[in-house]
Amino acid sequence: MSAIYQCLYHLQQKVTSNLNTYTALNYEMLGGILILVMVSPVYLIFNDISDIHLSYSDISYLLLLSTVFTALLYLVMIGVTAKLSAFTENLTLNLEPVYSILWAMVLFNKQKELNGSFYIGVLLVFLSVFLQNRSVKQG
Repeated sequence: MSAIYQCLYHLQQKVTSNLNTYTALNYEMLGGILILVMVSPVYLIFNDISDIHLSYSDISYLLLLSTVFTALLYLVMIGVTAKLSAFTENLTLNLEPVYSILWAMVLFNKQKELNGSFYIGVLLVFLSVFLQNRSVKQG
């Protein structure tokens, strides 16, 4: 699975290096919407969603997360794709779950069972990003 993602990333890097950043983001978001529209009916067949009730605050959080923390940050990521190596960028993307958990702790004041293995995993990801950036700077 990792090899497939790496191939897709290299393909994206080649395609987006010739495109305007905003154009690339529009294509990628349009592709995501099309896939979501195609997959949603299948999901609805196998899952009951009648017990899901969204409040206005839930919808506002979803809009905030989808615009600022997804589309806007993805736009920045496309901009730096040409400047960073694929390995460095993928390594940095491994921090996304950590950011998500930290934002959930801040926004919702929820700290669910974060045991020692979570902190060891976070430490390993931070250490790998630090060592990779250090080796890139040294040559």
